[in-house]
Amino acid sequence: MSNRIEKSPETHTVFCLSRRRMLEGAALGGAIVLMAASTQPASAKMTEAAAGYQGEPKGDSSCGNCTLFRQPSGCLIVDGNISQNGWCRFYSKKS
Repeated sequence: MSNRIEKSPETHTVFCLSRRRMLEGAALGGAIVLMAASTQPASAKMTEAAAGYQGEPKGDSSCGNCTLFRQPSGCLIVDGNISQNGWCRFYSKKS
């Protein structure tokens, strides 16, 4: 089915949308919802449990060398007192 506008005999406008256009519209709507959800206040952090935080490093990966860690004991995304020797599943090594 192609994108077209047809006039019926009763002069009502009928829109014929392709499946592709409908899916594109749904994807755009979903993207808008995700963007709105990601603009939450900076103070909204996840719990240590939700991040899988542990108080000891995982190999040579630790909060002290993570891009999200903030001295002396903070994190951009995990709430609480974060140890430099800790680790969570959102670990991102500093370059």
